[in-house]
Amino acid sequence: MHSEKINVHLSSQGEERLSELHRLLYKKIGGMDPELAQSYLDQLKQLANQYNRQDMLVWSEIFQSDIEQYKAQPEACMDSLKRALAMSERVDDPAIHIEIYKLMGYTHSLFYSDYDKALSLYEQSLQIAQNNNLSLHEGRIYDSIGVTYQALSKHYLANQCFQKAIKLYKKVGEEHLIANSLHNMALWYNDHEKAIELLKKAAVINAKYGDAQRLFLNHHLIGVNYKKLSKIDEALEHAQKAIELVESINIPVYKMLAWYAIGELTKIKATTNKTKTNKNLLAEAQKYSDQLSPQAEVLGIADFKVRAFSLKGKIAYYQGNVEQGLTHLLQADDIVKSADSYIDDGIRLDMLRYIHKLYAELENYKSAYEYHIRFHELKHEITSASGRKDVQELQTQYETEQKEAEVARLQEMEALKTRFFSQITHELRTPLTLIIGPTRQILEQATEPAIQMNAGIIDRNADRLLQLVNQLLDIGKLEAGKMSLNKNYGILSLFVESIIYAFQGLAKQQQIQLDLINEIDEITAKFDASAIEKILFNLLSNAFKFTDRQGRIVCCLTAQNTDDEMIKNLTINLMDTGKGIKAEELPYIFDRFYQADGSYTREYEGTGIGLSLVKELVELMEGSIDVKSIFGEGTEFIINIPIEIAQQESQVIKGQPQRKQGVVSQPLIPDRSNTLIDADALVLLLIEDNKDMHEYIRSVFENDYVILQSYNGDEGIHMAKERIPDLIISDVMMPEKDGYQVCDELKHDMLTSHIPIILLTAKTALNSRIEAYRKKADAYLSKPFNPEELKERVKGLISIRHELQKKYSIAAPKEEPANPESVFLRRVNEVIIAELNNPNFGPMQLTESLFLSRSQLFRKIKALTGRSTSAFIRSIRLLKGLELLKNTELSITQIAYEVGFSHASYFTTRFLEEFGYSPSEVRI
Repeated sequence: MHSEKINVHLSSQGEERLSELHRLLYKKIGGMDPELAQSYLDQLKQLANQYNRQDMLVWSEIFQSDIEQYKAQPEACMDSLKRALAMSERVDDPAIHIEIYKLMGYTHSLFYSDYDKALSLYEQSLQIAQNNNLSLHEGRIYDSIGVTYQALSKHYLANQCFQKAIKLYKKVGEEHLIANSLHNMALWYNDHEKAIELLKKAAVINAKYGDAQRLFLNHHLIGVNYKKLSKIDEALEHAQKAIELVESINIPVYKMLAWYAIGELTKIKATTNKTKTNKNLLAEAQKYSDQLSPQAEVLGIADFKVRAFSLKGKIAYYQGNVEQGLTHLLQADDIVKSADSYIDDGIRLDMLRYIHKLYAELENYKSAYEYHIRFHELKHEITSASGRKDVQELQTQYETEQKEAEVARLQEMEALKTRFFSQITHELRTPLTLIIGPTRQILEQATEPAIQMNAGIIDRNADRLLQLVNQLLDIGKLEAGKMSLNKNYGILSLFVESIIYAFQGLAKQQQIQLDLINEIDEITAKFDASAIEKILFNLLSNAFKFTDRQGRIVCCLTAQNTDDEMIKNLTINLMDTGKGIKAEELPYIFDRFYQADGSYTREYEGTGIGLSLVKELVELMEGSIDVKSIFGEGTEFIINIPIEIAQQESQVIKGQPQRKQGVVSQPLIPDRSNTLIDADALVLLLIEDNKDMHEYIRSVFENDYVILQSYNGDEGIHMAKERIPDLIISDVMMPEKDGYQVCDELKHDMLTSHIPIILLTAKTALNSRIEAYRKKADAYLSKPFNPEELKERVKGLISIRHELQKKYSIAAPKEEPANPESVFLRRVNEVIIAELNNPNFGPMQLTESLFLSRSQLFRKIKALTGRSTSAFIRSIRLLKGLELLKNTELSITQIAYEVGFSHASYFTTRFLEEFGYSPSEVRI
């Protein structure tokens, strides 16, 4: 390919030019003349060195390996890849590591037939792609693994890999790569008609995207398969198309493939008529043979050298020169005997058959017999190997079917589990009804705010539980095929509007903009109101869970005409600007009980039922649902449902949808994080993401403690360090950081290590409790908990803090083991003692020395000693004064100055308050 055919502008700017060279080589190197590719690569290396781009230097070695591969130089190819691998350790780019391992695998497979090594390298590459969510690379690797399995005659596993690759290409919208998988699937099909069908599909895609290299391979293989079906004219037609394409591709190996194929087919067509050989066609075949032979010699590929000499020998034989033909065929045989690389079995068999035939015509029957024996030995060897591979393939298929049987068994168990849930949910409805009914009566009659608040919490959470029960019942009905649609005529847009309206209160509370775009006007249609309501409530509830404050949720209604005038296709688009869904999780979000985030730090509660129910309801209405999402930007659900338009005005569905949990009336909980704290007040920090649970625990303690509130673990840690509470109550499962992480971080921070922490969780397993105590939690309570027990635990831990204050009321004892509290107090003592004779040294100077805020230092010292910062500094001065009175002859006035008091009288007054006797009494 000439340089002017590369339609790309190389910028004169260095960095930009470097990037463009990389893009050019990455996309086009397979279709370039090796010399042209090398010239571009030399430019890339020069610029990469000039700008010290380590990543581009690694890519230059990868591209060099590509060039060596096309030149059929496997050792040089591997050398480049080894250099790339060594250099890649300095580059944090998973795509580079994927490419290196993949190309190493391909080289081992193509040139050395070391398929085990190839598979091992592909697995390394695949692991990196999966760990980094690189679906496109993952698809390419599955293609390569599939080809390797085909070479091992494990066609069942190969096809599974190709299907996975196609699925991944569809996911990322790379249609042109699907052609590659179809091509690979066709390579080893024994059913030649099926192989041709797949290759023609691949050819259509490759022609669409202008991929001449792939299109050449498609036509070449179509021709090979037609030849095996003895359809020589059709085979020649596609071989001719391959020849036309290969001239523009200019890849030596591909040229040899094309020349041999068309030469062999032309030779066959020339000799089809047993009574008369077509000399013109033989001359044409000779032309391709003459092109093949020198190229094979230059590249030194044994397989093509054998093809070249065999073809020349057969053509010479049909031209009437038997001896010359035999000479060429024996040259081919010499190459076979000395070759240590792959040579096609079919070529070898054909060569032996012709040598036998030509020796017989020359009446050298001894040699003819020897080659006849070799022919049958090779044929038997190939047949036996094929048989072994067939047995191995059957074994592989059997093992896979066993796995599929296990999957079926697990699916049956899943069905049993679902039936169990359906049965138990029926039993739950009665007690829930008896909870919700009286609770709502209390709500209507109660006048005290505390009773109203507690009853509201009960009502909301009982209603939530009832919704979950109803969802499980709906799923059970759908699975059993017992759920039917109950369609009535109504104005669909007004009905949807009423559902959106029900969420306006929640939108206002969470500061989220909620919009309805209605493009269907007041269409009267026949639809199942209950199903539409459940779909929208589930999707809207999810949208509110994942959308942050100041975000936006939009529901858009459109309708398109269909072939039937009385049926319209309703489209509901529900879009949010929330957190989005990771690409690798999208295929599973409609699976029942699937949770995209199963960690303790997920930012929402859920069961994994809602979206499964939504999908099944949509399908019950003969509709479809799709989802698009960009992680970190937002999600869009697209629902298409056929609706029947009313022929005449019908009764509109009346009434609003029933109130759903968490939608109409969530409590507005005041933010108390900035509450001014009285110096002597006990402060409790509550870290809990469930607002109802938050408010309930707050109500238990608000009369005795100042309550600080946080709704995720990271914020809770920050607040604990900033405000130094007396005690922390934390949930375990929370966003950002879970309770274990909160506990671990605070207990290892000198500033907060003394604060008692109680963990609350729904997890009751022994290993969960052990983990809590491992993280130095002071107490661990399981939900549901008794509020009196929680209050007593809090009192007990506060009491233990008071004992600590007595212990550290003056200073950390020197013999005290090195725990965070004693280390902190010793550090404080050292700073104060260093400034002891400085009367101006006070709390402000101490905070600067310790790099703490004044409030942090006050809360920490108060918690440990029961004293204010000023009182603690004074106590250190007085303690030192007592020591000087006992051990020196200094006067009381001198000692007062020595320990930082400006007046001896003030020293005497404070000394008497501290120790209960005056300084003068010490020396009596």
